[in-house]
Amino acid sequence: MDIKPFGAFLPAKHLAQQVVSKPFDFYTHEQLDEILLHNHQSFLNIVKPDYREADKADVNSEALFARSRARFLDFVANGIYSHLGGDAYYIYRQTVDTQIATGLIVGASVEDYKKGHIKIHEQTIERKEVVLKNYLRSVKINAEPVLLTYPHNDEIASRINHITQTHQPYCEVTVDGVIHQLWLLESDSDKQFFTTQFAGFDEVFVADGHHRLASSALLYDEFAANNPGSNKLPNYARFMAALYADDQLGLFEFNRLVKDLNGYSEEGFIAQLEKVFEVKKSGAEPVKPANPHEFTVYLHGTWYYLNLLPALRDVYVIDNPLDAELLTELILKPVLNISDLRADKRIGFTSGVQGLEAVARRVDSGRFVAAFVLHPVHIDQFYAISRSGKTMPPKSTWFEPKLLNGLTIYSYE
Repeated sequence: MDIKPFGAFLPAKHLAQQVVSKPFDFYTHEQLDEILLHNHQSFLNIVKPDYREADKADVNSEALFARSRARFLDFVANGIYSHLGGDAYYIYRQTVDTQIATGLIVGASVEDYKKGHIKIHEQTIERKEVVLKNYLRSVKINAEPVLLTYPHNDEIASRINHITQTHQPYCEVTVDGVIHQLWLLESDSDKQFFTTQFAGFDEVFVADGHHRLASSALLYDEFAANNPGSNKLPNYARFMAALYADDQLGLFEFNRLVKDLNGYSEEGFIAQLEKVFEVKKSGAEPVKPANPHEFTVYLHGTWYYLNLLPALRDVYVIDNPLDAELLTELILKPVLNISDLRADKRIGFTSGVQGLEAVARRVDSGRFVAAFVLHPVHIDQFYAISRSGKTMPPKSTWFEPKLLNGLTIYSYE
C-alpha cells in the first residue's frame, strides 16, 4: 500500500473543542439548530454555510459549495484553522470508558483503489458519488477520512503505542463522552517507518466511506483529464484515510425495521415466519440472536426468536451466507414485498451499537411495526467477501469508531 504524510489544516489547539463535529447526519435537527445558532466556530458552519443567511443556496448546488469554500477560507483567515508547515502522519485515538481504538491518518493513493489494492464490500450510488465529487472540487478540502482496516501487525501497533505513551497529544476533545486525541508524527524516522510498513501490505479494506472514496477517485480522474501536467495532480491523486488494525475496530450488525406487514395481521405474519423458522415467543425482555442464521423479531411489545428450520439450512444458507441476505430472501422479499433495500421507503435501519432498547423504542414510537435483529458479520466473512470482489447487501455492517469531521483537513490546493 502506498501512503504518504501530508500537511493538514488543524484546528487551533485552544479552539479544537468548539471546532470539531460529528458527521452532519449524526445530529438531530434540534441539535443542528443549537450548534449553528450559537457556535460560529463549529466545522458544521462550513458544511451549512448559509444557515444564518436569508438567501439560501439550492441543496448540493455549486453556489452552496462556493459558500462552503469561502467559509473555510474565513476560518483560516481568523486563525480557527492553521496549516501545518511540513508533512506528517497523525495518530488518532478514541477512548470510551475502557475501550480504546487507535489508528493512523494518512494520505492514501487513489491508484491503490483503482487497482484493487483497497478492497470494497459495498456498491455505491452513482448520483451520490457525483455530488460528493462536485463538493470536493469546489470546496477543495477533504475533512472526513475514509476508514480503512487491515490485519493486526505487531510492529505497527508497538510503534503507535510507544508514541502515544511518550508524547503529548496535539489536542484532546470530548464529544458525547468519547475522548478524541490527536498526535502529530513529524520526525523523519516515524514517517519512514510507517511508509515502509504499509508498503508491505498488498491489500487493505474499506470499513466505512465507500462513497467518499469513490468520489475522490472521480475527482482525480476529472482533474487529470482537465489539467494535464498540473503540479497539483499529486494532491488529487490522494485522499485522506484513517488506517485502523482490525483489532481496534468494533464490528456490529445493522438491524432492519419495517413500517407495515404487507397486509398481514400479526397472527398471519407469525404464521408466515413459521413456514421457514421455528418461532419461539420470548416475551417483553429484549433478546439477541446467539448464532449466525438466527434472528429475533420485535413485534407489538413482544420479542420472538427465529431458528431456521433444519431442512432449509442447506437449501438457503449456501447461497445466502450473510444473515442480511438470508433475511431478505426468506422474509423481506417473499412475505413483505421489500426487494430494493436502497430505495424502498417501507424499511429502515438501526445499528447494533445502539442496543436493543433503541430498536424497541423505534417500534414503540409507532414509526415502525416490527424490527428484525441480526447476528453481526464476522471479520473473516468481511475479509472473504471483500477479497472475492462480491458485495454485501446495503447496511450489512456498522464499524466503530466513527471519526470526527474537521479534526484533520486534507487540502487539494
